[in-house]
Amino acid sequence: MINENLLKKLRGKKNLLAFSAGVDSSALFFVLKEKDIDFDCAIVNYKLRSEADLEAKYALELCEKFNKKRYCLEAKLDNKNFEANARKIRYDFFEKLIAEHNYDNLLTAHQLNDWFEWFLMRAANGAGFFELCGMSEVEDRANYKLIRPFLRIPRDQIESYNERNKIKFFTDKSNSELKHTRNKFRKKWANEIIKEYANGIKQTAIYLDNDRQKFAKTAIKNFEKLYIIDRYFVGSTHAADQAIKKLGNLLTKNERKLLEDHQNFIAARKIAIGFNEKYIFIAPFIKISLPKKFKELCRIRKIPPQIRSYLFEINFDFNKIA
Repeated sequence: MINENLLKKLRGKKNLLAFSAGVDSSALFFVLKEKDIDFDCAIVNYKLRSEADLEAKYALELCEKFNKKRYCLEAKLDNKNFEANARKIRYDFFEKLIAEHNYDNLLTAHQLNDWFEWFLMRAANGAGFFELCGMSEVEDRANYKLIRPFLRIPRDQIESYNERNKIKFFTDKSNSELKHTRNKFRKKWANEIIKEYANGIKQTAIYLDNDRQKFAKTAIKNFEKLYIIDRYFVGSTHAADQAIKKLGNLLTKNERKLLEDHQNFIAARKIAIGFNEKYIFIAPFIKISLPKKFKELCRIRKIPPQIRSYLFEINFDFNKIA
């Protein structure tokens, strides 16, 4: 089920699987095991549903049975901005584990239906090219790669794999409640369309991702932890958001508004975002005293103040940029 190019990125690496005991992550657990890919598991229990403790217990038993290290987090959240808050909590947890235990890759079980639901939702609400591209199979983050091995595989193939191999999994009943926008798109449109046109949708996802990478090469310059993005590039805001993620931070709603309005700011007190007439600059935020000569050089180059200390700290070669 996983293509060979992705398997090569996983073999011989330290892999951390985001495991929920649901249909997709349960299948991914056993596919990785079948392919002799080494991995450990990270489990987040939000304790919102009566089945949550049973799912966490099963996940722990499965890890123990197959000798997998497992890391568990219990997080109680209310329903206000649940999805955004839950995502932040789990990725903070995953990234803490990655940093502490030197994992190379974080694996999630997103699949083709997830990608297509996102595509339809963005298209229905108005979106540009980069927003329509959605998730990628492989994303570079600050100190690890986020890999989605199932992203080109439709959900029905994953369900068939579980059925053939008698794999136990849990179903989150809230995923069928139509009061949630994503569930409505899934039930009313995405699942029905993908049943008939899975191959075409898969190819569309691949084409969009390839085109995104081609466009990004011309508009985004990356010098280790420094990103310089053409601000008039059609996907500049999205590209900036992705660069910030790669540096290990997720923007808040207010920070995202500042980015969209092209306002200089510091995200989470650790990522500097600055603008001049042509470019968006993104780098780790540090604050040190700068020599007058260097300040003048930055002023002539129109480097935003928030970025200057980082450039001085790494002794950046200005000849690399116009």
